[in-house]
Amino acid sequence: MASEQLSERLRRDVEAFVPPERLHVLPNGIPLAPCNCRSKRENGTVRVLFLSNMVETKGPLVLLAALSRLKEEFTFRIIFTGDWFPPLTREFFEERVRELGLVNRVDFVGPVTGDRKRELLEWADIMALPTFRDAFPIVLLEAMAAGLAIVSTTEGGIPDMISNNVSGLLVPPRDVEKLTDALGTLMRDPELRIRLGEEARSKVERRFTLQRFELGLSNILTQCLRKPAL
Repeated sequence: MASEQLSERLRRDVEAFVPPERLHVLPNGIPLAPCNCRSKRENGTVRVLFLSNMVETKGPLVLLAALSRLKEEFTFRIIFTGDWFPPLTREFFEERVRELGLVNRVDFVGPVTGDRKRELLEWADIMALPTFRDAFPIVLLEAMAAGLAIVSTTEGGIPDMISNNVSGLLVPPRDVEKLTDALGTLMRDPELRIRLGEEARSKVERRFTLQRFELGLSNILTQCLRKPAL
């Protein structure tokens, strides 16, 4: 039996079931469209995007808590996307938005795909995904390819996707204080946002293209066919 994992950091998830010589690491890849990373706006209202589903483990409530600490210092808007997954409900989330005084800062647009997703990635200055249960979220690759400055966490294989302080900012899962600091750093420094976004785009071009994934998969399949089954 052979197995493929998305990141070296995820080996432990299957190493009890798969012999090391049968375990291959192959990161996801995505198709690339042109991106002018320096076109991101450098002043005015900072636009933040949470591009996922409304699942508690993706961190939307943690993100709200962090944003509530920044509302006096910065002018920002955030768009949340996705379907609702219990126990998180729209009613509870909207009540939390009111409690934190973020009513005029938060929009929810539901599930997005295709052109609408691309429009939101072009609209945003910052992508925030403070997930605390994840493996290798492909939405982060999409945000990197769009040249966005990203704030995410050290969960799962994310540190293999994003190099902290180089192609994005990473914080410990569920750490509201450090998430607040990271978001504040990006909100006050547009040049840092541009620099991180440019490096994120470059990293996708080097390591996470669809062509690279297809070549890697072909190589793995060839190796497996050449080895006897264990």
